[in-house]
Amino acid sequence: MEKSSFHFDFAIFGTNSLCAFALNLAVFLLVRKTSALTMNVAYYNHTKLQAMKAKEAQKKSQQADEESRKLLEEREE
Repeated sequence: MEKSSFHFDFAIFGTNSLCAFALNLAVFLLVRKTSALTMNVAYYNHTKLQAMKAKEAQKKSQQADEESRKLLEEREE
């Protein structure tokens, strides 16, 4: 019979559980003081911001690629 290589780490499990509990408590207290709409708006704004950052990073990457292409073309001439 083979022995399993799985080792349960109580410290990591406990820390993870504590973080999850703290996050849930923070959300509960926020919704209790404001409304569920606040959480939806915050999530929407976060998602929109992440999309804008990704789009900007893609533009910068495309610009860098085009600059590199132009430099290579100039070198070849």
